[in-house]
Amino acid sequence: SMGFAGFVLVGTAFYRSVEGCTCSYGATAVRGCDPHEYFTCVATGGEVKTWTDSLYMSIVSLTTVGFGDFSMMSWWGRMFGLPWLICGVACAASFVTSTWQYLSETEKVAGAESTVREYIADLDYDGDGHLSKAEHHVLMLVRSGLVSKELLSALDESFASLDKAGEGRVAFE
Repeated sequence: SMGFAGFVLVGTAFYRSVEGCTCSYGATAVRGCDPHEYFTCVATGGEVKTWTDSLYMSIVSLTTVGFGDFSMMSWWGRMFGLPWLICGVACAASFVTSTWQYLSETEKVAGAESTVREYIADLDYDGDGHLSKAEHHVLMLVRSGLVSKELLSALDESFASLDKAGEGRVAFE
């Protein structure tokens, strides 16, 4: 995420400072535009990019949305844009992937937390108000989402079928 933010900030600063006002060149050149000084450029019809425009252009470009309302207008802007876009789009993809993984993990943990609250009394098998080492391990397995309610119930039923005397233990024979 820091990489993506860094690319956005660098692009914003670059395009505001280098293309704050540009006359472009080639087929997109603004006729009669004088690029030598900012105010002259603006007065003669140059393309102006404010800080907000530059930020917007950076975000829209790096996320590959590209509405087309802003583009690289100068030769330097286009030369900077080639590697900046390639690397920046990769950072944007990494940012989206990281965000998706974080949100998925948060949802998984939230679901596990509600399961823990539902079964905390059931996990205290000896009913002493404290979790033993084994009970703690079961709690951690539930919290991580590795053990479901159904699996715990199946394990309890399996143990109960072996513990004929109901003593909470099974002898090895």
